[in-house]
Amino acid sequence: MSNDDGSSQQNSRAIEELLAGTKTGILHISWYASWLFDRSKRGISRALGIDDVGNNKRNYRGNLDNTNMIDSTSEVLQVVGVGYGRTGTYSLGLALNQLGLPTLHTQHLYETPEILDMWTEQVFNPAIEKHEISMGKPDFDVIASHGYRATVDLPMALYFEQIYERYPEDCKFILTTRDTSEEWFNSFRLLATSISHTTNMAGHLVSYMYQLASYWRWLLATVDQNSDILSVPIGMPLPPLDKRRAIESYEEHNRRVREVIPADRLLEYNVKQGWQPLCDFLEVENCPIERPFPKTNSALSIKAQTVTAMVAYFTILICITVPIANYAFEKVTGQKLMSW
Repeated sequence: MSNDDGSSQQNSRAIEELLAGTKTGILHISWYASWLFDRSKRGISRALGIDDVGNNKRNYRGNLDNTNMIDSTSEVLQVVGVGYGRTGTYSLGLALNQLGLPTLHTQHLYETPEILDMWTEQVFNPAIEKHEISMGKPDFDVIASHGYRATVDLPMALYFEQIYERYPEDCKFILTTRDTSEEWFNSFRLLATSISHTTNMAGHLVSYMYQLASYWRWLLATVDQNSDILSVPIGMPLPPLDKRRAIESYEEHNRRVREVIPADRLLEYNVKQGWQPLCDFLEVENCPIERPFPKTNSALSIKAQTVTAMVAYFTILICITVPIANYAFEKVTGQKLMSW
């Protein structure tokens, strides 16, 4: 392959990642607009005394591929990804969905408010209030009750011992890893910087963003073993991760997973390996090896996603607040603040 061909492929890949990140950012803000509309509708309904405003409980089944369906009729969690974030967890989540397992990735945690509320009330807030790193007592059944049969990414990955005790016969575990600890740290540091900036900017304006900001304080304090992070007010910048402590946390977590989870219940997996090891572990007969394995959520796409979501969010905010301000100004002064 010539250098020109290699450069062309890299450029094409970069464009694909930018488009993927932009699309995800738009989807996030579309969900926010829908959430805002639903909240407004419910508030109006309550004000009018209308009781039947719909069921807010989500039972997720997603866009599943029935051709390669894993039996997900069980009422408990069947697969839990126990790898740290930035080890291919998003790609794994997409793959599990394609195999028929409704999968919750933390990137979409806010889309099920009851689950985010559980984590906030049982884990994040108690640690922040006490300024102590603690694991709390999350209720894993809440996740299963919303139709999810698999989870990937943090914070669930940290609870592999409790999950194994809760589902000793039903659950399998997948430990995703990167090629090197250094590679993992560089990717995780970029994610932490991008997400913490986003949640800090919007944390005081949107309730679920405040919860996510609390989550990131708890998570980074846990990974970095630095309780001082818990004391940083939302809206203020977080201290940078300590590379040595973070890598020690990552490596010790992986070592402990290998030690605790029986070998026949654990798959140690790099998403570069593709479909076959995953299908073999989950006993999928019709493994879709002819289909490209999901590859997404790169560092570049994360940046594009963050920028897109914030630009779209503040655009919506301006479109809402400016007409309201204009209307209020006209009512008080008899003059228009601006002409449209």
